[in-house]
Amino acid sequence: MGALGAAVVRHALAIDEALAAGNPLRQDIRHALLVDDNNVGDVLTELGDHARALDRYRRGLDIGEALARVDPANRQYRSDTATLRGKVGRALIATGDPAGAVHILRGALEIFNEIRAADPDNEMTRARLAAIHASLGAACAARAAGVPKGRVAQRIAYWRAARGWFQKSRDAWLDLRNRGATTGTEAVEPDRLGGEIAACDVALARLGATAPR
Repeated sequence: MGALGAAVVRHALAIDEALAAGNPLRQDIRHALLVDDNNVGDVLTELGDHARALDRYRRGLDIGEALARVDPANRQYRSDTATLRGKVGRALIATGDPAGAVHILRGALEIFNEIRAADPDNEMTRARLAAIHASLGAACAARAAGVPKGRVAQRIAYWRAARGWFQKSRDAWLDLRNRGATTGTEAVEPDRLGGEIAACDVALARLGATAPR
């Protein structure tokens, strides 16, 4: 997103903040604010400012969870909440808290699994689940890399967990690609994940362990 796009996003946020201040009970305005926080977080992520992006995603998540409590049957609110949990998780990985990322990503996984159970053929939900699986893989890999060298068993466990999540994500993306349901960067996601799986195999081999099949 260019400078103009970023300025538009920030302008929209300022407008919706003013509207929300004057109409604190309007759910549509609060939802618009959630969307704005998400968009600002995306801009900051593109700029590499993951700490500030994390703040925005967390604020959007707080709004989403509050909306979902008021209207728990609203699938859009639940989907937004799960999506923002995924983005919070990725930002936590980027800012050095993979353990915190695993916790919040598992919450996103639970919500998307419930949404998929109600609509198993929805390709967007399947793609979002695949993205969460990949993020869990990245979090486990980061945890493996941070374990002291002497704790070999724990490092092996994290690398195996990472590989499992990456494989699950790759399988889902391959299925979506074969169905013609991916575009742009999504279409090459199976190839990227193949590289992540290979890296896990290398790490496991260095520890004298084999990868689960």
